[in-house]
Amino acid sequence: MSNHIGNVGVAGQYVRVASVFVQISLRLVKDNLFKRTGVKHYHFDEVPQVEIRYTHKERLRDYVFTPEPIAKADFFVNCPKFKSHPWTTVTFAMKNYIGIQDDRHRLIDHDHRLNEKIADLQYIIQPQFIAIDAITAGEGRMLTPIPRVRPWDLASRVSSLDRLSFGRVILGAGLGALHEGWTAFEADEGRRVRVEKMDEGLAIYAGLIAGQPFSFNGKHYTVKPTGFMLPAPPVQQPHPPVWLVGAARVGAARQPSLERAARWQGWLPQVVDGDWRGKPRSPEELSSLTEQVRRMREDAGLSMEHFDVCFEGEFYGAKAGEPDLAAWAEAGATWWIEGAWDLQNDPAGQAELERRIQAGPPCSRP
Repeated sequence: MSNHIGNVGVAGQYVRVASVFVQISLRLVKDNLFKRTGVKHYHFDEVPQVEIRYTHKERLRDYVFTPEPIAKADFFVNCPKFKSHPWTTVTFAMKNYIGIQDDRHRLIDHDHRLNEKIADLQYIIQPQFIAIDAITAGEGRMLTPIPRVRPWDLASRVSSLDRLSFGRVILGAGLGALHEGWTAFEADEGRRVRVEKMDEGLAIYAGLIAGQPFSFNGKHYTVKPTGFMLPAPPVQQPHPPVWLVGAARVGAARQPSLERAARWQGWLPQVVDGDWRGKPRSPEELSSLTEQVRRMREDAGLSMEHFDVCFEGEFYGAKAGEPDLAAWAEAGATWWIEGAWDLQNDPAGQAELERRIQAGPPCSRP
């Protein structure tokens, strides 16, 4: 199998790769990639254009032209960059398909019926792999601090991502941890206000995704029904699941944080014991808290079916030996997040992180 790299000018200098379909500066490609790999590359505007006939029923037109290297590629990897779009908010692999044409053919329908054209381009070649920077695509964090995000923007972004990922999005949510990276730009409104904004924000998120007409009148946000350029609904209904941080306060009579998490589709467990805060310290502690959450859901008329308990720990990097995953699963955990908080941002830390990634999920180990 040969490697074919092609370049087209789309809003600047991008590189389109038929077998490694990536956007990177032309200078970097010439100076590094081509010299290092020796792969053959093409300029899409300088190669023959091949006519591709469409036969699917919903096609915009009967044929399209694409560069010959694209038509002949036997392996296709799509590596879109994170960017925004005024209608869809975020665009990834599908919008990136516009780059498999040269400039002359790319501009046809670019500003008119673009969505239909992109849908047609999917029939030319399907990627064997789509790679998106997971940190960027996930809003730059494992958790989205709901009080700091406008609810309507949140609903739009999550819906778009859910459609692009064919229904694989999970919204991890919380109040957001106070640190200088936050307070350097905006003052803390106080925990009570942040809690109020999170409750209202999630209610609006779920309401908007459920469809119009929707209205909301809260202390911090007001939403009126609208029919203006409504986005398509997400794949997951009634909305992509919400996993919420729920902190149990040791010795407290009421557990409002746990109660809030129990109302949604997943729980990220935390424990507050005096001045200490962290994940449950043992499977027994998690089991006790999971039982509390189960009773809370039952009181609200909800079952534990399809409810996820996401536990964060270290498996490959554990200092005290590999944890007993079966014990945590028995305690109620349904997901394991491999934490790497102690790794340094240096070559050694990167090497250790790569080692853990290559090892794969703990459950896949023989």
